[in-house]
Amino acid sequence: MNPTEVFAPTAKVQQVQSIFQKFGQGDVPGILAMCSDDCDWQHGGDASAIPFAKPFFGKQGVGEFFQSVVQSIRVSQLETSNYQERGNVVSHDFHIQATVNATGKSYTANVRYEWTFNDQGKICKQRSSGDFSEAEAAFR
Repeated sequence: MNPTEVFAPTAKVQQVQSIFQKFGQGDVPGILAMCSDDCDWQHGGDASAIPFAKPFFGKQGVGEFFQSVVQSIRVSQLETSNYQERGNVVSHDFHIQATVNATGKSYTANVRYEWTFNDQGKICKQRSSGDFSEAEAAFR
């Protein structure tokens, strides 16, 4: 294999990438259309500090997650990289710089996201994990 070869992302990776595009465009209905009715969505971190770091269930819950994110923070930088696909799971690195609306404090987080797809190609589970301590401190 030639080390300079570039491979096109798979359909699942493209779907995950489009979530971030849709988020940037404010297209939450477009994101919800990509989720299963029983989607299980959980952002990492301490839920007593970060309002959107709790379990959300179903499309309504995913909508509430995005509403909470938009109400809570202003994103100044968001980058995804290092996509990997294993069966029905896509994972990637996630970098964000944001400011908490309520406190005016900024934070940076470098974490890992994992997306699970059901047999119909819909996202049925989302998890993020890693060090959210700087975000937690910014919310306090």
